[in-house]
Amino acid sequence: MGLLRRFVWYLLGVGLGILMVFFLFGDRDIQCAYFPNDRVLYDFRKKEILIDQEQKRQMEERAIDSLSIDQMLWHGTVDFERSQVDLDSCKEYWISHEGWTARWRNCAHSLQLLEIE
Repeated sequence: MGLLRRFVWYLLGVGLGILMVFFLFGDRDIQCAYFPNDRVLYDFRKKEILIDQEQKRQMEERAIDSLSIDQMLWHGTVDFERSQVDLDSCKEYWISHEGWTARWRNCAHSLQLLEIE
């Protein structure tokens, strides 16, 4: 069997393998969150966000809207030195993004905005 023929069979097998993987696993929402900052933000994005009236007032004063909150939960930086991650019930995290910082309480099924700096 010639080299060109082997190469064609190889490409045919690789192509069929790629198609099988795409059809079997292609429509999954998989994200790679290897670093601690990424894992915390990924966990935050899955939960219901609770914001009380005092925080809504602070958000209005600083011209922070829901899009800014969403951007923070995607691209923010977690300050682990200020955060209290050793609590048993709900952990508290400080996240900064674009010049403002917020303190969040991360419970089992919800995420609560506690303070805005």
